[in-house]
Amino acid sequence: DVTGVQTCALPISLLLPAFREFARTAPGVRFQVVPLGTNVGEDFSKGDTDLLIAPSQIVSPDHPGEVLFKDDYVVAAWSGNWRIGDRIDIDTYFDLGHVSASFGKAALAAFDEWLANSTPRKRRIEISLPSFRDVPEMLVGTNRLATMHRCYAHDFSARLPIRLFPIPFRHPGLEQIAQWHRLRSKDPGIQWLIAALRHHADHIGSASPGPATGSPT
Repeated sequence: DVTGVQTCALPISLLLPAFREFARTAPGVRFQVVPLGTNVGEDFSKGDTDLLIAPSQIVSPDHPGEVLFKDDYVVAAWSGNWRIGDRIDIDTYFDLGHVSASFGKAALAAFDEWLANSTPRKRRIEISLPSFRDVPEMLVGTNRLATMHRCYAHDFSARLPIRLFPIPFRHPGLEQIAQWHRLRSKDPGIQWLIAALRHHADHIGSASPGPATGSPT
């Protein structure tokens, strides 16, 4: 059988060791990782996906789940961005253009939803992409910024000429939820997969670029 995992963004530091383990311990199991669609709850309820991994704000309220790992946000910028030095202040954050990812009308990014309710100031989104995986590449050679999940951003900063900075104001973190269909709560395969992913999530190591203070207003 093929195990379907639907997610908007998982750090490679979680996926690589998990799938290496599965190659040894479950060589007969096949996996298909697919992005979130435009109707997350509806698509998941059809039962076509075995496991949904997404921020707590967008998972379905009709099915069980658990926290897989906790994360927060950082600002990513090209290492040659001449508009910033050793830090990014609030005015620079809102003055510069941003690259963002959008994964469906029903799945507004959790950070943008919080920001819209916290301040009248708006990020100037100059490029909107269908996948988080494309965002870091679009920063290179420009003065644009991107607000990214910290663990995910650290994976890319090891491979691309980008720097990571604290967001220049206090902001909420996020919880990545592993969710399964309510009719499969006792499925041993689902519980095995969640336990394995949880084990590797506990070992995700990416140092925070520092604390944030102040308000976005």
